[in-house]
Amino acid sequence: MQWLNSACLKLSYRKEGAVVSVEVKQKGEITQVMVGEELTIYTAAEIKSTLVGLLQEHSQLELDLSTVEELDSAGLQILLLLKLESQRLQKQFHIVRHSEAVIAVLEMLNLVLFFGDPVIIPAKRKRETS
Repeated sequence: MQWLNSACLKLSYRKEGAVVSVEVKQKGEITQVMVGEELTIYTAAEIKSTLVGLLQEHSQLELDLSTVEELDSAGLQILLLLKLESQRLQKQFHIVRHSEAVIAVLEMLNLVLFFGDPVIIPAKRKRETS
């Protein structure tokens, strides 16, 4: 990982054709993490260790999934692990800015309530479903 300044850390590299990308920012008490386009089996190992480490080190972790274009079962397992681990450690963990791909998986598996974070459906999608 490369610290861009004292409050921003960015990790980005290519592994077996997949791009592993994590950006970490500190905003007051909240550690904000943005994950890149893929949260899949190809990026899961690296992203998991980074996110679990951040959760253990910080009291409030906010995971921005707005740029995730692909989420598979390996990526979903990381999200489930983070939620359960945050409860075990009594830390705050929230998913914010869900991408369409993330919303689709959470809705398909009826996991929106499990995570308990507000899901904002883009206006374009609202018009298509009504």
